Amino acid sequence: MALSGRTVDARRRDCISGRASMNALLGFGVSGPHGARWFAEKKLTRLIAQAIDGGVRDFDTAPFYGDAQLRLGRALRSIGAREILVSTKTGTRRAGLRAVKDFSANAIRADVEGSLKDLGREFLDTLYLHGPAPA
Repeated sequence: MALSGRTVDARRRDCISGRASMNALLGFGVSGPHGARWFAEKKLTRLIAQAIDGGVRDFDTAPFYGDAQLRLGRALRSIGAREILVSTKTGTRRAGLRAVKDFSANAIRADVEGSLKDLGREFLDTLYLHGPAPA
């Protein structure tokens, strides 16, 4: 994270060894506006590159956010980002203007497979349940 021209390591430090781990303290949410047609994809790529240059290593998105997830994947590939954590969400989808909830095993599996494809990754670092309702 850039502060007054300096860069801060935004990763956690192991309390015993003092080494930086990939468990980031600062994340970047790639959400609805970033997936909208009016938000230029080149602008998002520059924004993500600046975040990485500033020390951000954790990015969060969701299929619910339009093309944000797909654009994040393309941006990370185009800038050659390494050692990046990516999390996404499952269980909430858009159906026109409505949000549809489905936390079944089949829906979660489909979300994960779609997210891996969109993000161009072999695995997800974290998968969140996106807005489950109380039982």
